[in-house]
Amino acid sequence: MKVNANIYMLKIPSKVQPDKFTHPVVIINKDKMLLVDSAYPGELESIKNAFYDEGLDINNLNYILLTHKGFDNLGCTKDIIKTFPNVKVMANCDDSKFSIDIKLNNNDFTPDFENIKVISTPGHTPNHISLYLKDQELLVAGNLLDIQLNLLSLMDKGLNADNKAYINSVKKVSKLSISKVISYHGGMLEGTISQGIKCLVN
Repeated sequence: MKVNANIYMLKIPSKVQPDKFTHPVVIINKDKMLLVDSAYPGELESIKNAFYDEGLDINNLNYILLTHKGFDNLGCTKDIIKTFPNVKVMANCDDSKFSIDIKLNNNDFTPDFENIKVISTPGHTPNHISLYLKDQELLVAGNLLDIQLNLLSLMDKGLNADNKAYINSVKKVSKLSISKVISYHGGMLEGTISQGIKCLVN
């Protein structure tokens, strides 16, 4: 799905749960291309097909950015960097199962993507991060938020490492100006998202 001229949301069918999807995000800035999260393990061909369906060439990929170390987010990262060895991996400096090339911290701006701000949103995992594109009023939420039946919702508390920290992270992003949110498992929702997030935690 083309969000705008430079942002695409992929829809990858899950081999683990056939009725479920993951939604990695592709962001382009000039001649640089970034993939946010990488589906479940073993789904590289599905990612390649999703790129092709959007008119994108995965051979032009420069970076993978991981929101956290969930196995369905790390997914195909090793396969991608094995197939495309020039791809560099970005992640929270404390939240990677393998060597990363670029370490990200709260309030960092992503290298080569000066409009993407890293927001520390712990709770689902201890070092979960989300991405905020202020000029687009877009939150790439990772597993911070879910969307079910076209409604914004919280993640199941049973899936969170620290539910108190998780709620504080949701409150944190509710203060941002957001009109579009992309949830890794739920897809995209547009509208008065900031107010919707506030309603979830107040």
